[in-house]
Amino acid sequence: MAWVISQTAKSMKKLSLQSRIAFNCITSTAILTGILCAVILLVISIHANRRINDISVAHRDYFMQRLSVNNGQLTYGNIHPDEAVNAGIIDRQAVYVEIFDNSGNRIYSSPNLQNGSLPPEKSSFELNGEKIRLKKLPVQIGNKTEGCLLIAVAAGDMDLLMTILFRVCMVGFFFNLALQFITSRIIAKNSIKPIREIIDISNTITHNSLDSRIPLPNNQDELYELSDTVNKLLDRIECAIEREKSFTSYASHEFRTPLSVLKGTMEVLIRRPRSEDEYRKRITACIKEVDKLNGMIEQMLILTRYEDSRRSLSFACHTIESLIHTAASPFCDAIIGKKLEMKTSVQPRNISLYTDEYALSVILNNLISNAVKYSHDGGVIDIKAYRENDCLIVEIQNSGHGIPQEELDCIFEKFYRSRTPEQPEIKGFGLGLPIVKRFCSLLNIDISITSEPGKNTMARLTIPLYTARGISINPEGLHLSAK
Repeated sequence: MAWVISQTAKSMKKLSLQSRIAFNCITSTAILTGILCAVILLVISIHANRRINDISVAHRDYFMQRLSVNNGQLTYGNIHPDEAVNAGIIDRQAVYVEIFDNSGNRIYSSPNLQNGSLPPEKSSFELNGEKIRLKKLPVQIGNKTEGCLLIAVAAGDMDLLMTILFRVCMVGFFFNLALQFITSRIIAKNSIKPIREIIDISNTITHNSLDSRIPLPNNQDELYELSDTVNKLLDRIECAIEREKSFTSYASHEFRTPLSVLKGTMEVLIRRPRSEDEYRKRITACIKEVDKLNGMIEQMLILTRYEDSRRSLSFACHTIESLIHTAASPFCDAIIGKKLEMKTSVQPRNISLYTDEYALSVILNNLISNAVKYSHDGGVIDIKAYRENDCLIVEIQNSGHGIPQEELDCIFEKFYRSRTPEQPEIKGFGLGLPIVKRFCSLLNIDISITSEPGKNTMARLTIPLYTARGISINPEGLHLSAK
């Protein structure tokens, strides 16, 4: 049995979806039809047996009323049963009756037996070409058994009805299965047609032809949802591949420039002997190019390290004032050199955050770096931190050329650099804001950048003051709660 089930399971795995749908429909139909036929046959059989039993009971009651014991002998009042038939007491159906006493002497035999006898050891037999069902009942007079009563009822019509009904059920069962098989195959074929279209179109899609899409069915059912999901997946894949192509192109370009400078400088140095000052000047230029490469590699590693999850984050409580001062301190020389005025306002001063120090420091560091880098000489950098509802708002604003409105949607893309010619001397790799966007996503921080060309640019961070790990943050500082 286990082997048959195992082989059937292996065969099912090799069937197509269309065949499996048809097979499942046929199997379920066969089970339901079989149960229905069995119920019908069982109900008819119970009804037929009850009918025969009612006839037997009527004859038993009739003959028991005419039996008595005289001088220790069982006797029967010699009244012909046709009287009871004519009176409607017993059924007109062919019934054979025999009565015996305890000694085995036959007290009564119905005339239709024609001097024959009933076999008391059998419950069913044939008599005169008819199927007969026999019941053997004790004769109870008072509290004593005085003999036995044999009542045989012709059941030929009932058996014939059951036979015909059984044959009809069997023929109908197999005819229904054949019809169901044909209709199931047609329905299954039409049902999986959209799936076949999805397969055919998917087979034509390669990395060079990602613009193909699956046509959506007219009915908005599960197949519509599947097709739409696959199309959205293709959109994401196409977008990811395009980003990777752009990333590779930009990275190659950014690496090529400092490498070309290094190579050219080295070639110049080996052409002829030079003075110590000239060697020092050339080597210093090479070191600067190497530092640029290191900076770009470090930024790319940061993006890669935090690309997929939060597993590298380490949350703890920190004050926003200390984080801002730590992020701004590396730019003191640049601020002094450009004669910038930096204003800092934190209200309330002791507000704390439950966050990752490194990630939030990188966000603030990059935003302050851009504010310093793109400010006019003698300009103003204004940093504000204040509480608004259940969030901490951090605004970093600088005065400068600003960002054109058409470029604001692109500034978070990797290697994207502004095309404005006002400040061509400002160098960068276009990775700072993508890093900021990645860390903001990991820390659930909303970031927006607005700009007025020729006036100022402002980066706005909305940091939720949420409860985490039983520690809730309020404006007065840290509060431990039993949550």
